[in-house]
Amino acid sequence: MAKNNRMARVALALGLMLSAGCSAHKAFRTAEQEADRENWDQAVLQYSKAKSLDPGNERYDIALTRAKLKASAQHFDKARRYAKSAQWDLAASEYQQTLLLFPGNQHAADDLDKAMAMIRRRDESPSDMERLKGEAQKQALSPPKLSAKSNIPIQIQFRDK
Repeated sequence: MAKNNRMARVALALGLMLSAGCSAHKAFRTAEQEADRENWDQAVLQYSKAKSLDPGNERYDIALTRAKLKASAQHFDKARRYAKSAQWDLAASEYQQTLLLFPGNQHAADDLDKAMAMIRRRDESPSDMERLKGEAQKQALSPPKLSAKSNIPIQIQFRDK
C-alpha cells in the first residue's frame, strides 16, 4: 500500500516536471516567433516565462539576455527621436524602459537626466502664452507713456466745480 502511494507520488512529480518542460518550450517557441518579427518586448516576456519555468536552461538565459539588449536598443532609439522633437515626457519614459531592460546603459542614464532636467525647466518656467499674458496685464495697468517725439496733440480738460 505504501509502495503504491510512493509510486503515485513519483509519477505525479514526473508528470509535473514534463508539463513544466512543455510549457517552457512552448513559451520559448513563442518568444522565438516574436524575435523573428523583431517584437522584442514580447520576446522578453516570453523568454522570461520560459526561463522561470525552466531556470536551469542556459539556452533560455542567453536568448533572454539577447532579447533584452535588442529591446533596450529599440527603446533607446525611440527615446532619442522623442528628445530630438522636444517631447521630453515620452523621451524620459523610453529612457526609463531602456534602463529597466539594460541597467548598464550609461548613455541612457545620462540622457534620462537631461530629459528630466528639461521637464523640470519646462514646468518651472511659464509658457510663452503665460509670459505674454503677464506682459499684456502689466501694460494695461501702467500709465500711458508720453513721448516728446509724438505728433499727436495732448488735450487736457479741467472741470470746474
